Amino acid sequence: MQVWVEHTPLHKVSRDEVAIAMNTNLLATMHLINIIAPGMEARSKGHIIHIGSIAGLYPLFSSVHDICKGGIHMIYQNLRLEVKVPPTSFLKLQT
Repeated sequence: MQVWVEHTPLHKVSRDEVAIAMNTNLLATMHLINIIAPGMEARSKGHIIHIGSIAGLYPLFSSVHDICKGGIHMIYQNLRLEVKVPPTSFLKLQT
C-alpha cells in the first residue's frame, strides 16, 4: 500500500487506500476490543496489551497512518475510563 511506503499526502490518498488503512489499523482494534472487553468487565480482570506507534502522537509525514494510530491512542485512553476494570488492564506500549 503506497500510503505507508511513499508517505502519500492526505489529499492524494485514494478512498480505497484510506478504507484499507482504517479497516486494518482502527476498526480491527475496535472489533477485537468489543469481543474482549465485556468478558474482562464481567470477571473484573484481564489485560489488553497493544504495541502502538509514536505516529499516533506526532505527525510523521504519513497522514492516513498517523490518523489511524492517533485513533488507537484515543481508544486506549477511553477504555481506561469506560471499562470497569483496573486501569492497568490496558497497556499501550509506544514504539
